[in-house]
Amino acid sequence: MVLAEEVSVNELVAQGKNFPWTRPKCPHCRMLCWWHGFVLAFFSRFPEGVFIRRCRCPHCKRVHRLKPVGYVRRFRWSGLEIRGVIEARQETGRFPKGVASREVMRRWWRSLAQVIAKELGISFPGPRLSGFDLLLSRGRNPVSLAKKPENQVVIDPPYRSVPLPACDER
Repeated sequence: MVLAEEVSVNELVAQGKNFPWTRPKCPHCRMLCWWHGFVLAFFSRFPEGVFIRRCRCPHCKRVHRLKPVGYVRRFRWSGLEIRGVIEARQETGRFPKGVASREVMRRWWRSLAQVIAKELGISFPGPRLSGFDLLLSRGRNPVSLAKKPENQVVIDPPYRSVPLPACDER
């Protein structure tokens, strides 16, 4: 599970493994976690990887990874950067330079249209930016075409999702 922490990415890059992370509590059982090494993560504006902390719960044995707040799950760009690209494309008809490659921004634009049509309906009346904001407020990653529901969310929920048995209606 990925746990979001209020940290500065610039400080994280500058200090590397010496960054003073705060030990989190496990969201599942509320026990204080132990440090469990580092994992390499990539963030926008930084070409090299950054080591971020992993922790392990001694009670339920779950491993968690820490990340800065604001970064969308499974993406190296923050939600504000992606929203800025969508807003600029909607207003000017062009993608801004310097955020990501044109292919990546084009993929965001096209997948946002597909997710809006799928989640909000084909006849959604508003512009794509309002659809982006609405999906983000619902906890859905607006530019992710992931097939698995657990990869579609922006943040990990504090609870574990469990499939329910099918009910036969008679």
